[in-house]
Amino acid sequence: DEVWFVGLNALPTAENHIINHFINHKNARLIWDADSYYVNNDKHEAGLFLRQHFKQWGSQKLSHFFDSKKHIEVIGCAKNVGQTRAAGQLLNTLGTSTDTAIVLADENLLFPVLNNLPQSLKKVNITMGAPISSTPLFSLFDLLFQSQLRKTQHGQNQFHANDLVKIFRHSYLSKLLQTDFLSKIHSFLRHKKVMFVSTNTIKTYLDSPKEWNILGAMLGDWSEPQMAIHSIKKILDDLKHILVQEQASVESEILFAFYKSIQVLENHLLDFKSEIDLKTLRAVFLQIIGKESIAFMGEPLDGLQMMGVLETRTLDFKNLIMLSVNEEKLPAGKTVNSFVPYILKKHFKMPTHEERDAIFAYHFYRLLQRSEQIYLLYNTQNDEFGSGEKSRFITQLLNEYQANNIRQGILNSEVTVLDEVQPLRISKSKEVYDLILQWASKGVSPTALSTFVNCKLQFYFKYIAKIFVENDLTEFMESNTFGTIIHDALYQSYLPHLDFELTIEKLDSIEQETLDIINHSFKDEVGYQMHQGKNHLIWQVARRLTANYFEKERECVNNTDYALKVIEVERTLDYKFEIQGTEVKMLGNVDRVDVLENSIRIIDYKSGMVEQKDLTFTDYSDLISMPKKAKAFQLMSYAYLYAKNNHNEDISFSAGNYSLRNLQNGILFVKHGKNELKINALVIQEFEEQLIALLSTILNEYEEFEPTDNLEVCKWCDFKKVCGR
Repeated sequence: DEVWFVGLNALPTAENHIINHFINHKNARLIWDADSYYVNNDKHEAGLFLRQHFKQWGSQKLSHFFDSKKHIEVIGCAKNVGQTRAAGQLLNTLGTSTDTAIVLADENLLFPVLNNLPQSLKKVNITMGAPISSTPLFSLFDLLFQSQLRKTQHGQNQFHANDLVKIFRHSYLSKLLQTDFLSKIHSFLRHKKVMFVSTNTIKTYLDSPKEWNILGAMLGDWSEPQMAIHSIKKILDDLKHILVQEQASVESEILFAFYKSIQVLENHLLDFKSEIDLKTLRAVFLQIIGKESIAFMGEPLDGLQMMGVLETRTLDFKNLIMLSVNEEKLPAGKTVNSFVPYILKKHFKMPTHEERDAIFAYHFYRLLQRSEQIYLLYNTQNDEFGSGEKSRFITQLLNEYQANNIRQGILNSEVTVLDEVQPLRISKSKEVYDLILQWASKGVSPTALSTFVNCKLQFYFKYIAKIFVENDLTEFMESNTFGTIIHDALYQSYLPHLDFELTIEKLDSIEQETLDIINHSFKDEVGYQMHQGKNHLIWQVARRLTANYFEKERECVNNTDYALKVIEVERTLDYKFEIQGTEVKMLGNVDRVDVLENSIRIIDYKSGMVEQKDLTFTDYSDLISMPKKAKAFQLMSYAYLYAKNNHNEDISFSAGNYSLRNLQNGILFVKHGKNELKINALVIQEFEEQLIALLSTILNEYEEFEPTDNLEVCKWCDFKKVCGR
C-alpha cells in the first residue's frame, strides 16, 4: 500500500519511470539524505542529481551539518605505505569502535592497511571485496608459473637463479621451510654466481625428505596442465595446515577463495579436450583469479569498520579516515570502458564521466556531513600508483568550507626541508677508535685512503664498520669482474717471462697466452653464456682491449733501441711506521714493474678510462684534498711503498697508468705541474708528509666521520639512503 524510496541519489531513466509510476498510482514517499551545503550551490557537483529530483518531485527540508564545526585534517603521505602507516597511527588516537571507519578510495590498499593496524585492535569488519590478485598467495603462484615457463624456454630443464631467489624470499616460504635451508640455498645462489640451477642441486641442500615433499610441488614437473593443477593443490594443502587455525583469519579466507578458483580452473580443464601448454594454462589462471575477490564475513555492529567508497552509502560515522583521496582515484578520472563517444552520450542523455564524478562527489560529501573527526590522506608521490596530486574534492573543501579552518600537513620521509636535516656524524667513541686502530695495524690500502678523501662517512661504513652491500645476482659480467679477469690474465702470461728482454716474437706469444686465459676465465665466470648477448659483447671487448694493449707494447719495443724488461708482476708491498704512537701498516699491490732505458717504471693497469689530467697535480697537498686526484694518489702510494721496500736512497723511477680505454698516448705518467715526475728520495719525503697528515686526521680522536659536501660523490654511493646528506 505504501512505498518509501530512501537515500537514493543518481537514478537511471528506468528507475525514474518506476518511481514516477509509484508516485502516480501508489502512496509513494521520497526521502533524500542531503545537506544545504552542496544542494543550494548550483555549481556544486555533489548536488547535481538532487537538484534535478527536487525540480521534478518537489523539494525537501535539508540538513545543515556543514554549518557546524568539524575537525578536518588533510595529510599528504609519501607513497601508499606512508598512508597505511599514518592510518594505523591515527587509529591509536581515535580508537577502534563502530563509530570509526577507514574508507579506501583505492581498494588495493586493503592488505597494506590490515598489516598496519594497531596490535590492540581486536575486531574489524571489512565491508568490501578484496581482489585475490593483490594477495601474497597470488604473487607466489604467479612466481611459480613464471619460473616454470622460463625453465621450459631455456630448454635445459633448469631454473633461472633469479627466479629461485624471488621464490625463496617469498613470505610464505619462510612458513613452509626451515630457516637454515633458506639461508643455505640463498647463500649458494649468491656466492656461486650460477645462473641456472637443477632440482638435484637444490636437493643436496635439504636435510629431510619432508622438505622435498613441499618443494617438489613447486619445483617439480609442471609440463602437463593436470600435473600443474595437482602441484598447486598440494601447495595449498601444505599452507592450509600452517595458516588455518581455530579462529578465522584473513589468510584463511584468502586460501579458501583461492582453492575455489583453482577448482573452477580444474573443471574447465576437464571439459577441454585439446592439449594446452603451460603458457595457455597461466593465461586462463590469470583470467579466472583476476575476476575473483574475497568476500569477508564480519560483524557490522562491532569493531572498526573498513570499506570502499561505494559501500559507505547511507552509512554515517563519527570518526572518518579516508585513504587515497587523490585525483584519478576520487573521482576516478575520465577513462570509461565504452565504445560510445562522449558527444553521442551527451546527445542521448546517457551518463558520462561528468555524471560519474557527480556520483562520487555526493558519496564523498554525504559521508562527511555527519562526521566530526575527519582525516583525508593522499599520496604525494608521482609514481605508477598515481599522479601524486590531491583530489579536486580536497581543493574544493579547502576553498569553500567556512565553519572552521582545515589543518594541512605533509608526512614525507623523502622530501624534507634541508635546514632540518641533521647529516649523520659518527664520533670516535672508544669502541670505534679500537676498530680504527685494528684497521690501521692490519693494512691500510691506497683505495681506503682515497675513499676517506672522497667521503669520511663512506670510509667509516666500508672500512671501520665493515658494512658491505650484498652483490646482486646478475646474468651479465660486471665491470669490476671484467677488469679483474684482464689483470689476472696479464699477470699469469707475463710471469714466466720476467727479467727477459721483450721481443716482438715474445710479445706475440704472451698475447696469445693472455687471450687464452681470458677465454677460460670468461667460461668459468658465465659458462656458455659467454657466446650469448651482452656477455658475448663484453668478452669481445676484453679481447679487443687486450689486443690493442699488446699492439702498444710492440710499438714501444719497435721505437726504442733499449731493452724492455718486466722485472715484477703483482708484487704485494707493505711498510710499517708509527704515527702518534700508533703503528700503521701500509699495503699495496703493484701490477707491474719494468725497466726501459735503465729507468724503472711502476705500472698500474686500468680497464677504465684514465686521462692525463687525473694524474697531474700542482701541489702535493692536492693528493689528499682533491677526490679527482685519487688515481695519482694511488700511484704515489705504490711508488712510496716501492721506495721503502728497496732501501736505496739514490733510486729514481716513474709511475704511470696503462689505461686500456685510452691507449693512444701509451702509458700516462704522474706529472707535477707540466713535467713528468721523477720519483726520488725528496719526492718520497714530500709525499710521506702528506700521507702522515691524512692518517693523522683519521687517527685524531676528536675528528668525526661526516658526510662529504660534494654531492657528486653521493651519486654512486651505496650508503646515500642512510647518511642524511
